[in-house]
Amino acid sequence: MITIYICDSDENSRNTLSEYCRRLVNELHLPITTQCFATGAELLANMSPGVDIVLMEAELSDMSGMECACRIRENNTSVMLIFITALLSCAVDSYRVRATDFLPKPVSYATVSGVLTEVVQMLEQSRPGHITFQTATQWVRLPMHSILYVESARNKAVIHTVLSRYELYISMKEVEAQLKNTCFFRCHAGYIVNLANIVRIDGYTAMMIDGSIVYVSKYRKKDLIEHLDKFALKDSESESKNA
Repeated sequence: MITIYICDSDENSRNTLSEYCRRLVNELHLPITTQCFATGAELLANMSPGVDIVLMEAELSDMSGMECACRIRENNTSVMLIFITALLSCAVDSYRVRATDFLPKPVSYATVSGVLTEVVQMLEQSRPGHITFQTATQWVRLPMHSILYVESARNKAVIHTVLSRYELYISMKEVEAQLKNTCFFRCHAGYIVNLANIVRIDGYTAMMIDGSIVYVSKYRKKDLIEHLDKFALKDSESESKNA
């Protein structure tokens, strides 16, 4: 779940931003919850490590958004700050507090939707042990260990787990980029396999823990075996440390 705090001195603006977030939840099934504040003081009093994103007006009624952001940064270096402003100069100042983005007024749903969708996905992807994908109808957050393999199917990439399958309207290249530096390996033009869930390799096929078969390119078999050996060694070392 992603937590978003909205801080704006104007009630109409708060209501609009809150409504935009509700639309995101309903239309894209993004895992977000929101809370609104009218002043910087209220926002600061309620800040906690569990807050992921702050949507903040650059000129609040009791202090400037920049002052509020600086005070947030004193205790929280990870929260993503997004300024809402009619002043272009704020874009320059926002770098001082490592703001993620700024939205020019008047804000539209398309603008807010685009920025928040990207930021939420970024946050979800950064959480260890899980990966987030967008299907045609929803966002799906999966534990990496539950994924068996990803298969190319015409203009789609299909994620196979033991219990289900998910169709993504993105290329295998895009999926491969998302899974970079993880336990996954592109063993064939049409397959990305989870090294942790391979039972054995027979010829140019790999058997998964559920008995399903994944094809292995003869040009990538050697690299697959090397990656599998490295993964097994790393996994063994990790178990020894935890013993």
